[in-house]
Amino acid sequence: MRSQRNFIAVSLFCLCFAFGQFLGAMPVLADSPPVLNEKTDPKILREYVKKTDELIRTKGPKAKFFGAKAQLLEWLKDNRGAVAEYTKALKLESDNYGFLVGRARSSKRVADDTSAEKDYSKAIEIKRNGSEALTGRALIRLLMGKYSAALKDANASIAVLNSDYLPWYVKGSSESHLGMHQSAIKSLSKAILLRPDDARLYLRRSEVYGELGKSRLADEDLAVYKKLK
Repeated sequence: MRSQRNFIAVSLFCLCFAFGQFLGAMPVLADSPPVLNEKTDPKILREYVKKTDELIRTKGPKAKFFGAKAQLLEWLKDNRGAVAEYTKALKLESDNYGFLVGRARSSKRVADDTSAEKDYSKAIEIKRNGSEALTGRALIRLLMGKYSAALKDANASIAVLNSDYLPWYVKGSSESHLGMHQSAIKSLSKAILLRPDDARLYLRRSEVYGELGKSRLADEDLAVYKKLK
């Protein structure tokens, strides 16, 4: 459904923001500001893209330089460019968990779900308790209609980090598609408890209440969604 697709698209971008510092790519830019992220002025981000190009030119091709440039391009929403730079980084460090997760995120945003799922899967082979990869693959599998697999990934991610609302959202949505509506309500309620200001969560739970025929509860959640959006 449309709300689910929109939610997944935005959630993958949130994963990018949460995961950016893990890459550890930015420290290669010695004079960079303390924080670079998707909220940084695009002009500044483009300047640091130029700086990474200069590093590559003067110091030679290194995975950390390509990874830094890829992350910057993600924040600039140049996802095709990010895929290309992550690919260069992975040619030099094929088992780098961060680069695999980064390319998976960017691949998803250019509608290459198959490649994204493959990269997330390889990342999970490298780091089985990597919540970023588990949640990312869960979100993609949910969108692809692989509900049982998405539920399995969501449960695995929750086992690693149960304070993240995203896997609870995937768990609840997958349970709903699998006919486990009461469990879905519990999971989505947990997601709302962790992220009470996210309007989309109320909309999704409203849809599940509607599937259960609980129109009053569905209307209440819909009202909260309209108030928060």
